[in-house]
Amino acid sequence: MPAFPAVAQLNPTTQVTGYLTIGTDARNRGLSQVLDDDMAGAIGIDIDFPSRLFAGAAISNVSYPGGMRWPDPPEHLTKLYAGYNWEGRSWNIGATFGHYRYADTAIDYDYNEFTLAVRYRDRLFYDVSVTDNFLWLSTTAINHEVGVAWPLAWNIELSVALGELQSRGPQPSFTHHNIGITKLLGPFSVDLRRYDTSREIVSAHGSSAADRWVLSLAYAFSLRD
Repeated sequence: MPAFPAVAQLNPTTQVTGYLTIGTDARNRGLSQVLDDDMAGAIGIDIDFPSRLFAGAAISNVSYPGGMRWPDPPEHLTKLYAGYNWEGRSWNIGATFGHYRYADTAIDYDYNEFTLAVRYRDRLFYDVSVTDNFLWLSTTAINHEVGVAWPLAWNIELSVALGELQSRGPQPSFTHHNIGITKLLGPFSVDLRRYDTSREIVSAHGSSAADRWVLSLAYAFSLRD
């Protein structure tokens, strides 16, 4: 969906939100999570606590290149995460630990990720994440990403992001960027975004699939007020 999801916000009571998404692709650190002919879908839940703690879980479909090097690629991904949010007058900082688990695979695709996300007035963004067992498996990857968002008329937002993924693998790094618009329609949001990368990457956790338009639809609903 948009280039940067919002960091959990401070609420006087526990907030529980569910969401459903479907799109022509899904991206993780610039990598396409589905092959060209597949659609991407996810269902998840976010929980924000008054103590500034937050947690969540999501299940999504994936289709990776596979092949001789990465046999028996997974078809589903479960993400579990928890973190803490610091909030100031015009900024907030969120620290998140996530565990990505793949079911029924011959080799270990699972990985853990720590992310530090900084937001200023919900308009300027910076994320840095450290991931183990990523891209080439048994290697560490670091992703830096900066972005900016502009609110427009009619509940439309324009956003741009630029990132670099660094790895110790055979192709050590590449940059990725996207630009797109998001339209809010009540509990729905529609996002049209163009993705591109500095080089073609085919890895255990997806391919760069450069220069692609992605259309996605999300529906959010409150499970507890």
